[in-house]
Amino acid sequence: MVIRDSYQLKRSDPFFLAPRQSKTIDLSLKKASREPCTLLIGVVSGCEGPVEAATVMVFDKSYQPIAYRVTDEKGCFLFENTLIPDEYIIIATAEGFQVSEACNVFLCSGVPFSVSIWLQKTDPALKNGVYGNVFDEANARLDNVAILISEDEAMERCVAFARTNAQGEYFIYGLDTGIYWICTYKEGYFLPQKLSFEIQTKEYACVNLFLYALPDSVGGSVCGMVDSCGQALPDAVAALFRSENNGEFLLQIQKTNRNGCYLFPDVRPGHYIVRSKKESVSGTDRDGTIT
Repeated sequence: MVIRDSYQLKRSDPFFLAPRQSKTIDLSLKKASREPCTLLIGVVSGCEGPVEAATVMVFDKSYQPIAYRVTDEKGCFLFENTLIPDEYIIIATAEGFQVSEACNVFLCSGVPFSVSIWLQKTDPALKNGVYGNVFDEANARLDNVAILISEDEAMERCVAFARTNAQGEYFIYGLDTGIYWICTYKEGYFLPQKLSFEIQTKEYACVNLFLYALPDSVGGSVCGMVDSCGQALPDAVAALFRSENNGEFLLQIQKTNRNGCYLFPDVRPGHYIVRSKKESVSGTDRDGTIT
């Protein structure tokens, strides 16, 4: 005899019972789900026979993971009374093998289903590579940095090229074992010394890089638009002031173009304020327009 739940366990909300008080606590139970009564069996094989310790994953039709198993020494796996009758997708993989092609199965109650999954060896190009992050001297991540990998220190035989993403990360695969040299390029920055790294068999080397700003390229820019009541204001004067402890100092001044735009180039790091106005003289604007 096997004991099973007929109804699901339900708990009440916590309550306090005062002296000489009576409370009524009603509980509404739901029927327990019946066992699915399905059976999915299979074997995972490769070019050298059954694959032990392969992971077999079952997904629903939306590729949401449902359950998984690990194959035994004979490459076999079993899902018994685990999956409700429905349509599923199965994939498998193991160390040294690629992810299998998807297998579609439809399980019915009381009807065993058998499946065989074939694994191919991992692409040799995926066995070795290099990855890492690129930072500036303040440990901020740098995006769009060009990464060049070469087989010689002179960087004459480039074998790989990549760029960092928005998070300053790079990732290169497909390299052979050996010693490589790495260099970078990003406008306004430099790598202080040449770096080399070695890749062993089935290894991904982690190489983090730190770039430094060139002394003559630390300046930035300040730009914007000047408008009046939502309309661009041409020939308005924009002035850039540097804010310091002992006051504010005018650095650059210019007029806006016909679209109301201004641009201050080569602005050094620091605190600034932009002020703008437009004057008129004797009933005309400074540009000669009668007002």
